[in-house]
Amino acid sequence: MLTFAQVNFGLNLAGLIGIIYFLLAVIYFILTVVWLAKRGTRLTGWALV
Repeated sequence: MLTFAQVNFGLNLAGLIGIIYFLLAVIYFILTVVWLAKRGTRLTGWALV
């Protein structure tokens, strides 16, 4: 029973971490696109990515 609880908690924790990482990735992607748009998407901007 205790092992089941640990596994269940571990899966929930992994799911939460996965969701948080996914949200951060989406936010980072949007900010990068906005930053490139502000720079005018010049070749130097793409080279830095």
